[in-house]
Amino acid sequence: MSIELTDCPQVLRDAVNKRLEKISYAKIIAVTKHQFTPYVDKDRVETKYKAYIQAGFEFLIISTSETSGGSPLDGEISTNYLNAGDLQAIIGAADYIKEDIAGLVKNNQE
Repeated sequence: MSIELTDCPQVLRDAVNKRLEKISYAKIIAVTKHQFTPYVDKDRVETKYKAYIQAGFEFLIISTSETSGGSPLDGEISTNYLNAGDLQAIIGAADYIKEDIAGLVKNNQE
């Protein structure tokens, strides 16, 4: 689900703003929130927040999570980097998403 950065935990907002201050040409291209139940106890819900930042040909995915009932990893920040070449390799090799991505590209060109 797409959300605004202001809907995310403060720890993620701080991490994103720190990156944006360091890289003047970077911009937020998406912010998402997903909830799932990875535990045996299905009453425990993990909520994962992700901010996607583009800086030229590089992409940063900064994320954190919150778990109902708590988890040692709650509030930890994870940062992953991809560049345009990484995305091309993934799209070129991924069996299940090629058609979806082709459709998205086609729709954005129309």
